[in-house]
Amino acid sequence: FMMRAMLELTHFHAKACEPFGRIIGTQLYDDFNYKNLGSVPFLPVNLFKSVELKSIEDDKIQRILRSSGTSGHKPSKIYLDRVTAKFQTQVLSSLMKFNVDERRRSMAIIDSRNVLRNNSQMSARAAGIAGFSVFGRKPVFCLDETEKIDLSSLEQAIENSDGEPMLIFGFTYLIWRELALSGLESSIKFPEGSILLHGGGWKRMVDDKVSPDIFKDTLKKKFGLTKVINYYGMVEQVGSIYFECDHGYLHAPDFSEIIVRDPSSLEIVTDVTPGIIQTLSTIQTSYPGHSLLTEDVGIRHGSDTCF
Repeated sequence: FMMRAMLELTHFHAKACEPFGRIIGTQLYDDFNYKNLGSVPFLPVNLFKSVELKSIEDDKIQRILRSSGTSGHKPSKIYLDRVTAKFQTQVLSSLMKFNVDERRRSMAIIDSRNVLRNNSQMSARAAGIAGFSVFGRKPVFCLDETEKIDLSSLEQAIENSDGEPMLIFGFTYLIWRELALSGLESSIKFPEGSILLHGGGWKRMVDDKVSPDIFKDTLKKKFGLTKVINYYGMVEQVGSIYFECDHGYLHAPDFSEIIVRDPSSLEIVTDVTPGIIQTLSTIQTSYPGHSLLTEDVGIRHGSDTCF
């Protein structure tokens, strides 16, 4: 299934997106009969910052997503139509049910409502909030306009839970800065069994020498959050979310795959060898984002296994 989907998407985007067709032209074959997933052409993820890559007409664009551009760099621009946006929602719903549960919990969003101010051109943070908030009940934004913790809003979110386990969602560095380092552990009591779901912002965490274990242990110790789930995803491959399991590994969903390549040669490396992550996904129909070489370093530990 995965191989066939990759061939069809590559064929479709090569015809529908002229820049993509030119970029991978030398890698096209008449029968598109690539040997394996590793031979499927990929785009470097930062190309979306400088080239307009879309496989739909302008009147079909429903939403434009933008990455969080760092200082001095343009953000990526990702074009979604109704079909891709629908796929994204369906896939995320399935992943949430499998990795969290089907309950709609009272929800505290550790972010500011201001992030959602432009609905037609959404940032990566805004897209994440919009996507995950539909799985919460009575979502409350718990940061003020200056992105500082709003204690009264946080207390309101906890009160909404009526003592039942709730969902706390946000981006990693904001949760660390505004919750873990807030000193509120003596006055804030989350209901027992509450779940913290977080992702993104790890580059800032590395700069501050905060490892995933330190992050998780601190939130557990200070707030009694026994279930802390990290996820990996990027706006350039919308809908592909890799959730962390109880053993601390990120798992590729059924419609996605991970390949790790040598940073110098770009050859595929063996499992448990560090390298540059390539992500493949089957749901990107409005733009050629189905096979991307990221700028992230990772290790593939195996296929259909967990330790």
